[in-house]
Order: sequence, then structure tokens, then C-alpha cells
Amino acid sequence: MENKKKRKEVHVVECPPAFPPGWGKGQGKGKKRSTETFSEDRKFDKKPLLDFGEVSKEIRELGSTTFTGYEKKLFKERKYEELTGRKKARDKIPIKILRGIKAKQRSRVKKIEDEAKESGVVIARKKKAKSKFNVEKRKSERTAGPAPNIGFMMKGAYRVNKKR
Repeated sequence: MENKKKRKEVHVVECPPAFPPGWGKGQGKGKKRSTETFSEDRKFDKKPLLDFGEVSKEIRELGSTTFTGYEKKLFKERKYEELTGRKKARDKIPIKILRGIKAKQRSRVKKIEDEAKESGVVIARKKKAKSKFNVEKRKSERTAGPAPNIGFMMKGAYRVNKKR
């Protein structure tokens, strides 16, 4: 019986838990999160493991490197607003160039609508554009009550002539 093989000694290694200590223990309303972290020498330190706000900000900034065109412009504007607390002034464009841009946009939309119409695609109707300023319509909206030629206003009250 002396021929028995010697078994190798087993070394037990303990790993720190997957979640920080105190995780999931009654994190209901009014209770503060535990800021304790588990260090290698088995002592509790009073520092947060990760700050969610900072991490999400870093992720957003990393993702912003792939933005192009309008997305990139919007991201820069939001970042400027975060830093300064106010919106960045828009670039000024000459009115003739702006009119050209709008005309080109209208022609693109018209082209898309025509192609859809030819192919038989049903498109929702557009809302009717509000009518421009009209002097006669505005005058008719302003006048209310009796005709203005039979009396006069005095101290906020309309006085009618006794003769009429």
C-alpha cells in the first residue's frame, strides 16, 4: 500500500465578487448607494467604482467621432451649449443664397412627388399653407360690434350719437 500516488496539493483562490459589496441589498427609495469598493487586500475603500455620468459622456464622445454632416454639427452645438450655457450664434447667410437653397429644396420635393405619382405610390396630402397678410381680411377681423360711423369711443365705452 505504499505505492499510492501522492495527490497534488489543491490551492484555493478566492476572486472578488462580480458586483460591488452591498449590490442589490434594498436599493429602494430614499436609500443611498454604497460607495464602497472591494480592493485586493480585502479592505473597503470609500470611493465610487464608476461614475455613470462620466462613463456615458465618454461613450457619447467616442461615438461622435463617426458623425458626419448635420449630426456632427448638432453634436458640436450641444457640446458648446454644455460648456458655455448658451446656444451658439447661427451663421448669417445672404438672402439670395437662402432663396436659392429653398428653391432647390422645393424642386427636389416636387421631383420626389412626381416620381411617386408615376409609380402609383400614395402620399399623404400636404397641409394648406396659411394665407399671407391681407389688409381687407385683417380689417374685417378687427371690427366688431356696431359700425364705427354711428358713435365714438370714450373711456373704453362706445357712445352712440343720440341723433341716430
